[in-house]
Amino acid sequence: MTGISSLISDKYVVPILNYHRIGKPERVDTIPIEFEFKGKTQVFYYLTASSYLTQWDFEKQMKFLRKHSYDVVSLHELLKLINNNENLKKKVVITFDDGYEDNYTKAFPIMKKYDIPASIFMVASLVGRKDFLSWDQLREMSENNIDIGGHTMTHAKLSEIKDEQRLRYELYDSKKVLEKGLKKNVDFFAYPFNSEFDDKIIKIIKDSGYKAACDGNIGNKYPDSIYTLRRTGVGIVSKNLFRIKVSGYWPWIERMKIVRFTTSLVNKLL
Repeated sequence: MTGISSLISDKYVVPILNYHRIGKPERVDTIPIEFEFKGKTQVFYYLTASSYLTQWDFEKQMKFLRKHSYDVVSLHELLKLINNNENLKKKVVITFDDGYEDNYTKAFPIMKKYDIPASIFMVASLVGRKDFLSWDQLREMSENNIDIGGHTMTHAKLSEIKDEQRLRYELYDSKKVLEKGLKKNVDFFAYPFNSEFDDKIIKIIKDSGYKAACDGNIGNKYPDSIYTLRRTGVGIVSKNLFRIKVSGYWPWIERMKIVRFTTSLVNKLL
């Protein structure tokens, strides 16, 4: 694969792996989230994620990273490397979205076992809800190598919100809720629904004080920047497909629609 990598080296991006739930959920639920906005009680309906990885498979992936000498770094470390224009090869970042309780009960012990840092992007209004992380769990993880990031107040599709005041509620106010509960700064943000954002949203994210933001695989129409850090979704995948996903070329492979070909090639070479 070395020759192939050299031909596409300019397509490399640090693999930021994106997980949701650890352990198969019993069901997918619709959760009503009530919130006060402009003096009125409103309701947003949040659909719980169906994307999951078994605890056994998650441990296999973390063990793979350590066995093959990947340097698993935090988003703070990644940002420092980017700003200093340092070598990013074989760096990997671990992230979780939404803030499910299984991130604490099933993933956290594995990350401690392998000394792996991570970021959990928490929907602020779901803290303490059934099947979601509590403040005590969030604070414990935040003191043990896990960054807690923002993921809006209600997990709304930001691109569908036209009211700028509501956007600031989702982005700025949710950050303040998390910071108050954690008693520490919240520096990173992840866009709900992957790449649903525009220039106005990015500006509000910057104005809110976030140092960087993560989006989805394709990176939308926006150029790479610290506010459009591309991520790679990880589900139940083979060892060789996981190897491709941590190669640094997965967003390019997916965009070029050559997933099947690349997987077949790796299976032959490994």
